[in-house]
Amino acid sequence: MKMAHKKTTEKLILIGLMIFVIALITYEFIKIRQLNETLAALQTELDDKYEETNKKLDSYKDDIQIYLPDVIYVAEGITTEIYDSQVTSLGEKIDQYNVNWVCEIGKNMRRKFSVTGTYELIGDYSLELQIYDNKMNLIASKSTTLSLIDNEIPKTISILTIGDSLSSNVNSYLQLAKLGTGNIEFVGTRDIDGYKCEARLGFSAGDYLSETYYEYDGGTPLQPFFNKETKQFDWNYYKKTTGCNPDVIEIFLGTNEIDVDPTENGNNILLMIDLIRQADPDIPIYFVNTIYPANQDGIGSWQNSHSLAVLPGRYKFEEDTKVFNLMVYMANKLANYDKVYMVPAAITFDSANNFTTYTQADNPYTTTTIEVPDNGIHPSPAGYNQIADTFYSTLCGTIREW
Repeated sequence: MKMAHKKTTEKLILIGLMIFVIALITYEFIKIRQLNETLAALQTELDDKYEETNKKLDSYKDDIQIYLPDVIYVAEGITTEIYDSQVTSLGEKIDQYNVNWVCEIGKNMRRKFSVTGTYELIGDYSLELQIYDNKMNLIASKSTTLSLIDNEIPKTISILTIGDSLSSNVNSYLQLAKLGTGNIEFVGTRDIDGYKCEARLGFSAGDYLSETYYEYDGGTPLQPFFNKETKQFDWNYYKKTTGCNPDVIEIFLGTNEIDVDPTENGNNILLMIDLIRQADPDIPIYFVNTIYPANQDGIGSWQNSHSLAVLPGRYKFEEDTKVFNLMVYMANKLANYDKVYMVPAAITFDSANNFTTYTQADNPYTTTTIEVPDNGIHPSPAGYNQIADTFYSTLCGTIREW
């Protein structure tokens, strides 16, 4: 009897153990299933986030615009440099990426591409800009033609410059005259240290299209392109009343009234070009891209004689964006114009270094000093030389098309 009871007890214990083991295995299976479900949900979430991140990256990549003209001319004896921070919509934020210039000539440098025109190198070359992220993924690229040409103006030409304060400095005229070796003459009603032009401080294309009086000349004369009878910019009227009949027109405008939206400013420049072209279908017109401003120290430190900020509330990236947007807008609009040429001064002007500077203390209580640009817009003589070099090279490259 005792033996039977013992066997029954052992069976019950064994059954209990089996039930426990089965329950434990079942529990573990449930935990594993729950864990698998959790892992699957996490994987789905990670996949969704990865896809979302890639979409954001792709969207951001699409925002990187590159501007390069179809052709960049470099005359023999001139060194032309194209600056990384001035050819994309990123501005100085291009430093977050890796920039590569690919060309069989020239120098691919830290912040620029540099090439010097020589007789041996005369010819056309492919120049490609490549932008990589930090995983060596190519995220943007664009190519242009680098055309190295003879340094020659084969005949004497007269140039009329219509511009603003950037055209009111003698250094650009001095450099152009030097490069032209007697084959470039300057005409206009205004005199900049012996060089004739139509450059007026503070003027925009809108001012040249309107009945605008120039306050800096004695007697505040009306700008000479406005015909009071027709109430508009009148190229034939200008030639008749001034006696100026140039071979070439240089339009160097855009800084005044520049905006992130380039439409109004750009359309005013285009209207000037259209009105000239209607009156004179064959005259070559060179539109010079306005230049990028100085660094933030130059923008922020520029004051007038009363110690008031000349550019209050302006910041470098926004100002760079204004220049870039106007450059792209004008390039698109002028693409099909005959004998209207873009001069890519904005991308070949060293805005990081070619402004006149002064020395000031880094803070009120230190002997450490820094160099600060004396204003945000007007270059040093070296900067004007770069602008003139680019204009001259473009002249040399296109003059045989006239």
